[in-house]
Amino acid sequence: PGTYMYHSHYGMQRMGGLYGSIEVAVADGVQEPFSYDA
Repeated sequence: PGTYMYHSHYGMQRMGGLYGSIEVAVADGVQEPFSYDA
């Protein structure tokens, strides 16, 4: 889980706005296998 950045490696796609962020969350009822401080 966490927040990640995605982007294109092709110049025209990047200029056209092909980039952003993705937030990955743990599904309901699923427990993290490790505990850590964020």
